[in-house]
Formats: sequence, structure tokens, C-alpha cells
Amino acid sequence: MAGRRCKGEKNVNSILSDDDVMEIRKYYVDHTLRECYEKYGKGKFSSKNSFRFVIDKSYAHLPMYSKKHKKWINNFVL
Repeated sequence: MAGRRCKGEKNVNSILSDDDVMEIRKYYVDHTLRECYEKYGKGKFSSKNSFRFVIDKSYAHLPMYSKKHKKWINNFVL
């Protein structure tokens, strides 16, 4: 499909599987981004910011936990 990109693990350049991202996001509920990066991202990503972008934006089709709203969000819709 022209103009469409594969999401998450379906992208040929993906580093993490959808299951990996969900494991990281579940860990994030009770931990900081820094702790998540130290446990899951160090060595795979050049920086904490690139790690954040990948787990936030590249996998937007998966549910994300919002610490601000203290709930899981699907497709970033509150």
C-alpha cells in the first residue's frame, strides 16, 4: 500500500516485538522511564529519547499506560 507503513513488529526495521513493548509498558506502570531504559533499552537504543520514541510512537497501535490519568489508553484516546 502506497503511503502506509507497517506498525510495530510488522515493520522490517523493528527492534522490539509487540510482546516486548507490552512487557516494557507493563513494567513502566510501577517504574520510571529511566528504569525501563536501563532494563530493556540500554545497548539496543542510542539514547533514552530514542527508546521513548520507539515505545511510544512506533507502537501506537498497542495500549499505553498513562501515569497522568492512571489508566490504560487504547490508541491514545482518553
